Amino acid sequence: MDIEGSEYKILEKLLKNINEIKNIKHIFLEFHSRFMIKNKKKEYQIIEKNIMKNLELNNIKYTLWI
Repeated sequence: MDIEGSEYKILEKLLKNINEIKNIKHIFLEFHSRFMIKNKKKEYQIIEKNIMKNLELNNIKYTLWI
């Protein structure tokens, strides 16, 4: 998933409804917080950690790439 910053909203929405993601076994992600200004960067890094935690809780493997 490389959708230039939109991954946050899409993944948060998907993770709220397990029926939306029940067939996903593994996902490749590129987060974009490293490109954000300092005050937004920390906010999005927290969102990234929450997304990764929720993926793990739902037994969805993920690979981060840059």
